[in-house]
Amino acid sequence: MKDRVVKYLRKQSKYKRIIMSIGFIFMVALILFIPFSFASLTPIKSITITSEHTNYETKEAGSWQVKKSAVWKKKGEAEITFDVDTVMKTNNEATDVILVLDVSGSMNGDKLNRVKNDTIELVNSLLENSQNRAALITFETKSTLVSGLTSDKDGLVNTINNLSTGNMTNY
Repeated sequence: MKDRVVKYLRKQSKYKRIIMSIGFIFMVALILFIPFSFASLTPIKSITITSEHTNYETKEAGSWQVKKSAVWKKKGEAEITFDVDTVMKTNNEATDVILVLDVSGSMNGDKLNRVKNDTIELVNSLLENSQNRAALITFETKSTLVSGLTSDKDGLVNTINNLSTGNMTNY
């Protein structure tokens, strides 16, 4: 009988150690992960800026609107998006546009590809009128005049396609 009691107590002790180990692991996990699971990220303010001298709401020619929005990707990292919309002002006069693009290291990958595609779309639209011209400036650690004012659509599109990221941003 004594042997059975000793075996039973040893068995109970083994189960208690297992349960206590599981409890300890669970407590450590709670201590480590609760701050991250219940931490709420501060909302990011979205803003809309519209042209002052022309009415964007009524789609007045020459009016424009910029919407800034952002979403948290993870703690300490947000993706910020600027959506720009304009109402084309039609006239027979020539228009010169200077494009200034961020090609800093933070624009690497998909961000730069989106900028390139949007810029090419703008250039194609702008240079449909052969009297219009566009220039291209890029910036990162330094700013660079990549292309002076030109109406050469194919040349400018080729230049935009060949852009690559550089160093850090120097505003």
